[in-house]
Amino acid sequence: MRISVIVPGRNCRHSLHKLVEALEAQGRSADEMLFVDDASSDETPALAKSWGFHVLKQSVRKGPGASRNLGIRVASGDAVAFIDSDCWPAQDWLEKIEAILKTNPDEVIMGKTEIPTAGFWANAISDLGFPGGANLGFEKVWKVDKSGYTDHISACNFAATKAIFERAGCFNERIRISACEDVEMSSRWNRKGVRIRYCPEVRAWHSPRKGLYDFAGWHFSRGRGIYQFRRVSGSVRYLARLRLWYLGNLIRTFKTDLRLPVLLFLSGMAFFAQICGYLAEGVMVGQPEPF
Repeated sequence: MRISVIVPGRNCRHSLHKLVEALEAQGRSADEMLFVDDASSDETPALAKSWGFHVLKQSVRKGPGASRNLGIRVASGDAVAFIDSDCWPAQDWLEKIEAILKTNPDEVIMGKTEIPTAGFWANAISDLGFPGGANLGFEKVWKVDKSGYTDHISACNFAATKAIFERAGCFNERIRISACEDVEMSSRWNRKGVRIRYCPEVRAWHSPRKGLYDFAGWHFSRGRGIYQFRRVSGSVRYLARLRLWYLGNLIRTFKTDLRLPVLLFLSGMAFFAQICGYLAEGVMVGQPEPF
């Protein structure tokens, strides 16, 4: 089985080197490494090329979904493994992916994403469970059944055969923000009978958030993505119900932890920032939408 690794990115020259080092250390090497540049304004494409990536360029910014789709179209592998430019995989990442897909080629692999410790606020943000479940755990952010199947992928660490995308479709390019493009595709895949297996042995790490300002900006952007998701799907009620379920899991997990008030404060801050981003996106496109 040939595996193509696809990395979407924009202006990520400071984080890309760690990913490159981790890919070079793989026990099972990638058959192809594709970096899809989303109209960077710095030297990211040149650095990616110097580090061994085949670089695909988008002349205008289209978002991570469109970038991944371009990678899927160009990839020569039987399977594609996705990881974001601010992440880095475990040494056996590709080895695990290959073993699982050889046995279950009709299933999608959702890997486990963790965040290293980096100080009080960064650790608290990581404990909230985003992205990809982070240090709270994927199964407490997105539902996983007793057999290990879930209805969601987090695009920063997942893999599938190209045949899955040919049969069930790719990312919706109308969602141009790095938020909810994976939720929307997961929903379509579920309706088409695609099975997504949560595989915690397929591990990767995500760079920690730098602080409260970075955290608020990230969730403002997520709010913009939620608006675009609503324009595509017609409703955000599913997300609202899921977030209430997640909040219950967060409280139960940290109910005896002195940091619980901090985590609830951060949750409220994230919700407020998302509302602001949602409303701002509606104003920017000239079509305000209710929730």
